[in-house]
Amino acid sequence: MRSITYDPKGDTTEDVANAYQALFNATWPLLDKYDAIVEVGVDVDHNAVLKISSEACISKFVFLIYAPLAGEGRRPSAFPVNEELVPYLYEPKVILQNLILAVSEAAKKNQEKVRELDFALRLVQALSDDSNNQGKDENNKK
Repeated sequence: MRSITYDPKGDTTEDVANAYQALFNATWPLLDKYDAIVEVGVDVDHNAVLKISSEACISKFVFLIYAPLAGEGRRPSAFPVNEELVPYLYEPKVILQNLILAVSEAAKKNQEKVRELDFALRLVQALSDDSNNQGKDENNKK
């Protein structure tokens, strides 16, 4: 909660970067549970988006994904929050709103997957029951 209400006035850029890192690390359980990707900032100078996701976590330490939007040979890279990126990060409240939206969307997708798997299971059961009934009918004829 401290990183959510963090007020950077009078603190060093390193302190602010550490507060953002604490916030991102605190989101790890949700990122992991819902396999969510959350936009946390934008670098307009270099045409890139900053994101966090469970894919860029090591031992519950969340790394930033720096994802260039255009340009050949520009690949996403992951690293801890650093002082150079602080100006490009959204306010913590915006990050939390983005997190809630991403988790909500991921939960909806998970519900759709469960419905699809349930349908597939019922289809397999119906085919299996039909196959078993045909086998019984053939045995009864003999």
